[in-house]
Formats: sequence, structure tokens, C-alpha cells
Amino acid sequence: MSSDYAQLVGDASGLIQLAILIVGIGRVAEMRKGFVDPTYRSRAFWSGFLMAVIAVSNATSLIPLPNGVLGSLIFSLPFLGIIGVCFAFVDRTAIVGMKSDFFHRNILGWTQVRIPSGVVMAGSLAYGIIALNVPESTAPSPPLWELIGMYQIFIVAVGLLGFGAVVIIIASRRTPDQTLKKNIRLLGIALGWFVLALADFAIVPSGDVSTVVGSLLTVLATYFLYLSAMSLTPLGRTIREESK
Repeated sequence: MSSDYAQLVGDASGLIQLAILIVGIGRVAEMRKGFVDPTYRSRAFWSGFLMAVIAVSNATSLIPLPNGVLGSLIFSLPFLGIIGVCFAFVDRTAIVGMKSDFFHRNILGWTQVRIPSGVVMAGSLAYGIIALNVPESTAPSPPLWELIGMYQIFIVAVGLLGFGAVVIIIASRRTPDQTLKKNIRLLGIALGWFVLALADFAIVPSGDVSTVVGSLLTVLATYFLYLSAMSLTPLGRTIREESK
């Protein structure tokens, strides 16, 4: 597989995702205005927020960036932001799913591990920001602490987000609300594709095949995130009554 073909697939996937996200953000903004239930307004907000962060990350990958620390910051911060917002969204989704369950059952001990997991995720992202944005060294290879800082992001993200995906898919099976059930299930699938993409970037040796596979996985993740957000539309019939 030629590098030009892999680059073409990567650019095309970025443009496809941007198109999906722009449409999704607009639709979610409209839906949120019409929702009266705070749970659904929150679902719409977090969906739109995550879409916006992904859109910024994709946009930065399609434009030329300056060399040095500034260019690295512009590229890395939106990407790390996706991971952080994903975790926050998963946490909110798990809590919503457990509260909507008639028996309020704890799922895989999430209520006990959510705060420690959040601390680990925050520490991982902070370490990653430092490791990914240090000035370029003249040494032939990056120092060990820098390599660890880069790879630990993927290890922590795959572990915690993968676990979160399982939690929210279980939550979707326990909620009696059919709209929430579909919304949470589709979000879990989207998160699963994103975790696979992160694993591909971390485990598979860098190359054209890895680039193509990762690009396709991120497109799938974005599309299912869009479907998850759009699954809230049945409640769109519940609109604020206009004041008379």
C-alpha cells in the first residue's frame, strides 16, 4: 500500500467526519432547545460538546501547523481533549443509566471506581501534555520518560474507556426508557470503535495499513456518535409550549 493512498484515505476520513459532525452539531443544538426534560437536554449538550471537540481535532489535522512546541500544542490538545471529554461523557451516561434503572443497580462497581479512574485519567492527560509538547531534542531518539508519556495515554485511555463502554452498554439494557436505551447503546458502540482506533494507533506498528485502519475506525466511531445523538429526536416532539 502506497503512502499516497494512505494519506488520501486519512484526509478523506477527516473530511467525512467533519461533514458528519457539522450536521450533528447543528441538529443537536436544535433538539436541545426543544427538550424540556433536563436529562435529555444534558444528553444533547454532551453529544454536541464531544462532536465540537472532535471537529476541532479533525480540522487541525487537515491544516498546516507551525513547527515546534506551538504546532504540537495545537495538534495534541484537541486530541487529548477528545479522550477527556469522552471519559466525562461516559461517567455522566453511566450515572444516568443507573438512575433510570428501577433498582438503581451499580454496574461493575462504577460508583466506587469513577473518581479514582477520573484521577488516573487526569494524571495521564497531564503527563501526556508535557511529554507531547517538550522542545525537540537533538538526541537520535526521544528520552524514555517522553516515550512512556506518549504510550501511557493510549494504555490508560483504552483501559478506562473500554471499561466505560462495557458499563454503559450494560446500563442501556437496564433502563426502561426506550429512547435512552437506544441513545446509550449507540454511544457505547461509538466508544467501542474509538477504543479500537486508539488500540490500533498504540499497538499496530506505524505504517500505511495502520493509518488506513485507524481512519476507518474513527469514521465508524463518529458515525455512531451521530446516530446516538440523533436517537434523541423522538423526544423532540416534547417542545416547550409557547407562552400565550
